[in-house]
Amino acid sequence: VAMAGLSAEMQGGAAAEYLYETSAQVLSLHPSSGSVGGGSRVTILGRFFRDEGMQCRFSGVASAAQDVVTYLSEGAVICVAPEAASVGAATVEVSINEGAD
Repeated sequence: VAMAGLSAEMQGGAAAEYLYETSAQVLSLHPSSGSVGGGSRVTILGRFFRDEGMQCRFSGVASAAQDVVTYLSEGAVICVAPEAASVGAATVEVSINEGAD
């Protein structure tokens, strides 16, 4: 089987690894509200957090920079809420693979 778009060196039988991991789960957060201007530090409690590659999203919008996620433990991180487009509820998600999921 030939793979289109790969150089001859990449097609030559070398294997690459893909790692399956348990997705992070958000169980609760505090505080549960903040300014639409963003900047609120939000403690997120959950499961399967890790100290590398963390990203927080508020209604699909990632925190402004990778360094705004502070890893505390496998069950707690602190994220800085980004600016919101409008007043209202936001879903909060945590990614363990730099937002690829």
